Amino acid sequence: MSARRLASWMGKVLLVGVVVAMVGSGLSAAQAADTSLPQTVPSLQSATAATGNGFAWTGTGRVVVNDTATSSLAADARTFAADLGGLLDGSTPAVVTGAPSTAQPGDISITLGNTDSRLGTEGYGISIGPALAISAPTPTGAFWGTRTVLQMLRQKRTLPATTIADWPRYQVRGISLSLDSFPAGWFVNLVRDMSYVKLNTLTTGSALSGLTDAQILQIQQVANQYHVSFVGWFNTTHYNAPPKTPTVPAQFQLRVADTTGKLISSPTTLDITKPDAVKWATDQIEHYMSLQTAPYWHAGGDEYPEYYLRNDKVSAANAPDLYAAAKAKYPNETNPAGAFYDDLFNQIDAMAKSHGKQMWMWNDDLVPTQAVQVNPDVVIDHWINYGLTPQQLINQGHHLINANQNHLYFNEHQPGALNATDADLWTTFDPRVFNGNLTIAADSPNLDGIKLETWHGAMHEAPAALEQDLLTLDRPLAERGWATAKPTTTIATARALFAAIGRSPGVVQTPTAGDLGASSMTGAPALVYLGSQQVFFVVDGQLRRRYWKAGYTAVQEAALATNAPVTGTPVAFVASNQIHVFAIGTDGHVQHVSYDPTTNVWSHDDWTAKSGATAAITANLAGFAYGNQQHVFAMGTDHQLHHFFFDGSTNAVSTDNWKGDIAGSPIAYAWGKTQNVFAVGTDGALHQWWWQPSDPGPVGAAHLQYRDLGGQFTADARPYGADFGENVQDVVIRDKNDHLQMWSYDQVAGASGWRDLTALTGVSAAGNPLEFVYGTERDIFYRNLANNHLAHLIVHQDGTIGSDDWTTAAIGTPDTVVGDPAGFNFQGAEQHVFGTDPAGKMHHWYWLASDHQVHQDNWPS
Repeated sequence: MSARRLASWMGKVLLVGVVVAMVGSGLSAAQAADTSLPQTVPSLQSATAATGNGFAWTGTGRVVVNDTATSSLAADARTFAADLGGLLDGSTPAVVTGAPSTAQPGDISITLGNTDSRLGTEGYGISIGPALAISAPTPTGAFWGTRTVLQMLRQKRTLPATTIADWPRYQVRGISLSLDSFPAGWFVNLVRDMSYVKLNTLTTGSALSGLTDAQILQIQQVANQYHVSFVGWFNTTHYNAPPKTPTVPAQFQLRVADTTGKLISSPTTLDITKPDAVKWATDQIEHYMSLQTAPYWHAGGDEYPEYYLRNDKVSAANAPDLYAAAKAKYPNETNPAGAFYDDLFNQIDAMAKSHGKQMWMWNDDLVPTQAVQVNPDVVIDHWINYGLTPQQLINQGHHLINANQNHLYFNEHQPGALNATDADLWTTFDPRVFNGNLTIAADSPNLDGIKLETWHGAMHEAPAALEQDLLTLDRPLAERGWATAKPTTTIATARALFAAIGRSPGVVQTPTAGDLGASSMTGAPALVYLGSQQVFFVVDGQLRRRYWKAGYTAVQEAALATNAPVTGTPVAFVASNQIHVFAIGTDGHVQHVSYDPTTNVWSHDDWTAKSGATAAITANLAGFAYGNQQHVFAMGTDHQLHHFFFDGSTNAVSTDNWKGDIAGSPIAYAWGKTQNVFAVGTDGALHQWWWQPSDPGPVGAAHLQYRDLGGQFTADARPYGADFGENVQDVVIRDKNDHLQMWSYDQVAGASGWRDLTALTGVSAAGNPLEFVYGTERDIFYRNLANNHLAHLIVHQDGTIGSDDWTTAAIGTPDTVVGDPAGFNFQGAEQHVFGTDPAGKMHHWYWLASDHQVHQDNWPS
């Protein structure tokens, strides 16, 4: 069963439970009252059936925003519009300025000014009628309303007339990440997924997380866009981080007794008795406070001086320097180290205030002292039953965040460690109950919220695995942080709902080693197969092959039988050690030819006929291998993006429609587990569609995602794409001004964007380009518009661009090219490019690492 079919089958089975639960005891009584209103995560506080007609999304509606085009509300409306297009019909709705009264049936309006006193600063109202209206007291509330609408419309395009009022139970609904390095793109994914379910706070370890300033700013930009506070965390005193992260400089390390009683200089513990050591720490805190714009700052403050030695147990024997300095300053204090410690954190609190931030810190080193107490405006992140109890902290004036380690600590499946689960969060965890079964009043105004603490320690999960784990946990976490009532449905029913709403718009699943698409190559007319070089082309309706292998006396050529005459440019790739070649038949069918090395036989079949597809295909095909599957994409005569796929586990060819509104030939490739397709739309922009197994779908279909990448291109401009080391995606395409443009997504940097390669090199493009990866570079070839020379660009690993002219560089008689180039990296030591010359011959250029020269000949020679 294919990954897509399996997701669909599971959705059918699980969603039966959703329907039954909604009739009985749904996620909230408000939603259960109207079984035709889709469920959301988190569930709604209030939803009342209304009279009149409901709302229908047709793909032609607009987003009407009642504010100026430059306002934050209008910016949120544009984000919402892009998300709507990405999740639904493959086109981004227009955003227009106007009052809600100007909204027409099928439009969605967003406005400020809702006066419902229950809503607070993050609540919103939704009125579902022929035009759907979102209103809120603040832009953040309005944005959360858009997340609800996205989740509902992703499940169902028609919504019944309903009046909704929704607001959060707690103001802090967060995830905290321990100190280690992750790609910035991984953080961007997490921010989007959190925001989709209204989690609003992400805390990470600033410098100790391995992020550069540029990466922090990139994450900050996305966090601001999605209304998530990206909170800096600098563990001021105790650096309990993995070895790859910075430790305390040797001159600033505190002497403590180790677990055997021997005095050592601890590489993870700051000597807070030394002014220079404190300045070293506060200088870094000052920098990151300035860099991160969230209204909070986490100062750490746990396990000091060591996890086995808290400050209330400090003595002249186990921490002599700290004890002596503290006793000198507070001679009458029972716990002088604690008073000394509290005084430092009051200094950090003053620094936070100077940056307009509220300070957070962990609870375990806050023990009774007489001389000094931490300022009562500091919010306490309470994770363990040690030191002052939650009620004692409240009595001192503190607000609390519940991070109860028994329910909210996730140690990435480390055996014997605490690991949160979705079932426990959903059915057992109570936000009012702190570690040690210490309970505070149900309606305590001092409980600010809840926070999942993730520790990237001994297990050290790969980013992709941790991404999936957090996706599993953030849904029930969001429910418990937002909704007032405890869930009454089972976790199995909830999981079906989680699948039905899918992942956040715009998330591209983080790749990892061993992914199904990790070794996949972009389908192309030329490829490498078992040490041979193969080129496929069409002449007079016949699919033909030219190939060379070491030991052959010359280039060979053969005709390949098809079920019907073919046309256009074929696409080929290697799957399951077989060659698969596809071409469009003159009958509009997808014709398939394959070679099996075990039998040395070429076979052919008609994938349109096998799949039962009814759409006629035009333009050129795209495709790739994906595990034991083969995928082919094409534009139909209806300008829709059609998809054909073979599943090796069922030996069946299937088809579906990825919709869209495209104007020309697509390109497709796999990146990690993600299947990507790019094509120019009828609007002249470049569009991307993708499918990923971490985004399963509801009954009957898997979720697809989409985005408009912009640009201005003609219908005959075909993009070419490549996957670079599962870190970068590249797409190159000629624009309407004959400039070669490159769109890239960089997972490490967490950013995407365009580069004008013609502006950088001065070489304009004719026809369509070729791109492949060679070592640590990407090589791009295209026809020079000025002289038909074969132009060559090198995109180096650091992003710099090099260029040369292979027509003039090649040894022998120079030749020009009149067709689109095709080519490949051959065994990591050669580069080969093929193109039709003016005489109609297949010209061949090749660069050899052995002599660093470009050579040329004709095929067949």
